[in-house]
Amino acid sequence: MNINRYTKIFMKNVMLGVGNAHLSLTNHKHVLCAVKKAYGAMSPRTLGRGRLPGAKIHAPALTSVLSTLANDFVDYFSKPAPKTQADFDDWHNTVCDKFLTNYNALLSSSGYTRTAKYGKAQKIVNIAFKYLYLFCDIVPGNPGHFTFCHFAIDSITLAWYKKRIAPKCSVGNWSDMTYGEYIEIQEKIRKYISKIMPDKTPFEAEFEIWSEEYYKKKNSQEDN
Repeated sequence: MNINRYTKIFMKNVMLGVGNAHLSLTNHKHVLCAVKKAYGAMSPRTLGRGRLPGAKIHAPALTSVLSTLANDFVDYFSKPAPKTQADFDDWHNTVCDKFLTNYNALLSSSGYTRTAKYGKAQKIVNIAFKYLYLFCDIVPGNPGHFTFCHFAIDSITLAWYKKRIAPKCSVGNWSDMTYGEYIEIQEKIRKYISKIMPDKTPFEAEFEIWSEEYYKKKNSQEDN
């Protein structure tokens, strides 16, 4: 996939702050860098609206949770790529559930009264994949482990989904999505993308769709 002028905002030397370093999908330190960046995109600040006085997530404890997720990615890339969409979906769901268990345990022990929902988990996992796709050991024209990756859902892509695919979608906020709502959205997007962009996977298409929708929204706000 060519990185067009819109998706340059995801380039590793900008988003990961590593310049021209050679990044490997099986190097835990490198992968953890991508996971930490994806954590910020998960909008963790919204979970702080309901917390006890003095509540605070200590950096070492958070790093431990994110390091576990990074380990899951390294393990994924160290093994043969999934052969089917169902195989990837199962792996993705397992990793999301594991992250939620670890992260919510951290929130609880840190004095937070809110818990993260499935929408948050899919965001950190899917955005991490977007960063990892820019790593140096990706074979051009042969994405392998990225073939069945999901279409990341956030406020921009959810609005696009409601406009183009499912106007009656009842999901209000991406961060509150359940697994059932999430996987239904993925399945409908797969069918839609196969018709309008048959030469791309949903994962590849999301790079372009997110960027186009983001700049449409930005330009509209500037015009107003």
